[in-house]
Amino acid sequence: MAKYTINIEYTTGDSFHSEEAEDTVDLEWEDMAVIKIALQRIKEHYKWYKNINGYNRFDPEIDERPKWHKTNMENNTFNRQHVINLPMDDGTEQQIGAFWCGHFETLNAAEIVLVKPEFDGMRVTF
Repeated sequence: MAKYTINIEYTTGDSFHSEEAEDTVDLEWEDMAVIKIALQRIKEHYKWYKNINGYNRFDPEIDERPKWHKTNMENNTFNRQHVINLPMDDGTEQQIGAFWCGHFETLNAAEIVLVKPEFDGMRVTF
């Protein structure tokens, strides 16, 4: 069965420069319905993150933390903003760092992609 992950395209940098970056989340799914929920959560989380940090201030529809967003960092608002819970195929949720969120980061796109199989060493070229 095919496995999927989420590819993130974002801008990162520092006070003196910025650059385009791309990475995938370190999770894999087989169930397309579940990964679509994960993708939607990334979108909702990012809108919430931007809103509470003053970038979209204030959109009353996204002023509250998403109901599904639970974290073991309840007492640390800053760190809580930089994690996201994504649903997994087995019904559990996995908390990961939202590397596309930060003072110098801007999320540009997130998409579902097929996980590429690793090279298995079975090919020789002449």
